[in-house]
Amino acid sequence: MYVVDPTTEERSEIPETPVGAIPEQLELAREAAGPWGLMPAAERAAALLPLADALEAHEEELARLTAKDMGKPLATARKEVLRTAGGIRYLCRMAPEWLAPEVTDAGPEAGYTEFAPLGVVGVITPWNGPIWLSTVSLLSALLPGNGALYKPSEHSLRTGMALARLCHALPGLPDGLVQLVVGGKDHGRAVVASDVAMVALVGSTAAGKEIMKTCAGGLKRVSLELGGLDAAIVLRDVDIPAVARKIVRIHCANSGQICCSIKRVYVERPAYARFLEEAAAEAGRVRVGDPHDDVDMGPLAGAFQLEKVEAALADAVRRGARVLTGGRRLERRGFFFPPTVLADVSPEMDLMNHEPFGPLLPVAPVDDWAEAVRLANAARYGLTASIWTNDASLARTIASRLDVGVVGWNAHGVPPLGAPWGGAKESGIGRTRSREGMREFSNVKFVRIPAV
Repeated sequence: MYVVDPTTEERSEIPETPVGAIPEQLELAREAAGPWGLMPAAERAAALLPLADALEAHEEELARLTAKDMGKPLATARKEVLRTAGGIRYLCRMAPEWLAPEVTDAGPEAGYTEFAPLGVVGVITPWNGPIWLSTVSLLSALLPGNGALYKPSEHSLRTGMALARLCHALPGLPDGLVQLVVGGKDHGRAVVASDVAMVALVGSTAAGKEIMKTCAGGLKRVSLELGGLDAAIVLRDVDIPAVARKIVRIHCANSGQICCSIKRVYVERPAYARFLEEAAAEAGRVRVGDPHDDVDMGPLAGAFQLEKVEAALADAVRRGARVLTGGRRLERRGFFFPPTVLADVSPEMDLMNHEPFGPLLPVAPVDDWAEAVRLANAARYGLTASIWTNDASLARTIASRLDVGVVGWNAHGVPPLGAPWGGAKESGIGRTRSREGMREFSNVKFVRIPAV
């Protein structure tokens, strides 16, 4: 199969895994998972902990592969590697506690709850955070004692392959525990259709729905971290220029290609014009260019992303949106698109209902926070949202009314490790990166002990 560098549009051929080999890979992972699952959680954590050092030792290699695969600026990619190493250390430290048996004293009888392995998990990961999202997903499966069929995105294969090599080199991991599947969508479907005990996907809502249909036949467990159309609600009492600048920078991270990026902004009407002015000015200061240079944004991950963004923008303009800055791809090789701030947006526009997954920032005025909440909740997605106000009491009131998995007050995005991460509505099923999340990759088993 071929992969494309989004900066240069150069194609490279990578040998793919034969689809027919996936059942054999599953059996190898299952054999390795047997003794692995019998080990104490602390020993499994100790075996996986050296992966953090390995990532740090290969920081530059992994960062350059990420830039080549999907266009992430090198400086950002390096931070992703270091963040992932820190995440490994945290999860390995907490796993023995999170997975420890819990004693229940129920009057005349007692017992305990244990968290047993499931078997082999199909781990399917995206291209937009190929180190962080793949590693966290793999550890979510491996720390509870499972094996993994690991299928990285076809748009970040070189990075995924490098991560798999580092896993395979860990001396404490049984041979065959992590099986790498290199390929495209057909390979992902084959992993889901195989006899895995669970499928863990970080990807699009459409892919999540397809996986649920397949898994329903065998009642396989699923963990689905899907798309978002995250709203930011900006009230008039904040420092509007500062908040506008911050929101633009959050939105532009990874070229807008983050599931929990800010994708809609609702601003109280008295502050609307000033917010637009400041947001457009800040968008113009974002440096877009070759990810190997000192830039804020690289290219979009591929032609497929560029086409999606251009289609969403064309629909918005056709329906009356006004482009304040940006608005067309850069005239150079590669899939570059600048930050684009849009005014005069309306609820029926595609980008207000479907995730464009790119640097399009629509801004709409509202009369009050109640109208903003109504519009934010109207989307079929419910990943994260944010409230920008100086009123702490009001922030809590608004947070309680938002139909999402995570709410930020004067902040936006994922919560710290240890807090449950996941979405509501069509943004996913399940939680990860926490006690609740790790137990979702386990069989929660109660052992009943009769009174003597």
